[in-house]
Amino acid sequence: MNGFARRTEQKKQAIKQAVLELLQKIRDPREVTIQEIAKQAHVSPVTIYNYFGSKENLIRETLLDDVVRQVMNTRRF
Repeated sequence: MNGFARRTEQKKQAIKQAVLELLQKIRDPREVTIQEIAKQAHVSPVTIYNYFGSKENLIRETLLDDVVRQVMNTRRF
């Protein structure tokens, strides 16, 4: 992975982490704003839209990734 791709992935992970942290505080995804997510992740709102297209896509992808991660962490092989 080159430097650009690595930075992009790091930003995406920071954005998703910000979503999870905000959802823990606020609980209702409808009340979380792109501006709050951007501030928490230290990126611009435009970056979020460029990477995810919409708040709905971002939240969906974040929650799906989190569920998969939790399942993989609890699953015994």
